[in-house]
Amino acid sequence: QTSNSSYLIRILPTGQLVNQHYGVRLEHRSSLSSLNDPPVLGYGNTTAFSDQTPALCLDLECLEASPWGRGDYRRPSLLLHDAHGDKSCDFRYQCHRILTGLPQLDGLPSARVADPSDAESLEIDLLDEAQGLVLTLVYGVIAECDVIVRHVRLHNIGTGHFRLLDVASFILDLGSSNFHLTTLN
Repeated sequence: QTSNSSYLIRILPTGQLVNQHYGVRLEHRSSLSSLNDPPVLGYGNTTAFSDQTPALCLDLECLEASPWGRGDYRRPSLLLHDAHGDKSCDFRYQCHRILTGLPQLDGLPSARVADPSDAESLEIDLLDEAQGLVLTLVYGVIAECDVIVRHVRLHNIGTGHFRLLDVASFILDLGSSNFHLTTLN
């Protein structure tokens, strides 16, 4: 949470992360369950994630990370090829850490704070067990400035070789048109 906003992430029963809320600061944790929408049956062109979760269509979820090939037909946030040309990845929640300060990105511009205690970071590891890959989503929060920054790291913990074609530092699906966007490009 920042001074005026909340960023809420939920882990689906299948292990993917979804953005549950990004907007006005939420104060009452007991009422957060009202943000859980009931499963929506997909349209004719959606793909059920698995037989065990027939109502789950990843194309209808606001995913925090969306690799290619698992039923989300929007532009993927990660695209790679393995040695056999396969592009499909299946990243699922493994663990998380909360750290003081903001991690610095060697050789890249990144947000900084004068005192590390002015910020904290959340690192979430998503594992693709079959490929031997760990995708780490890093959220830095500077609460008093109402700033949330994000970057990703990809680690090959297996023996396979991969060719990274595209990666995005984050994706953000906004569930409504009730927002104000300011860009500095």
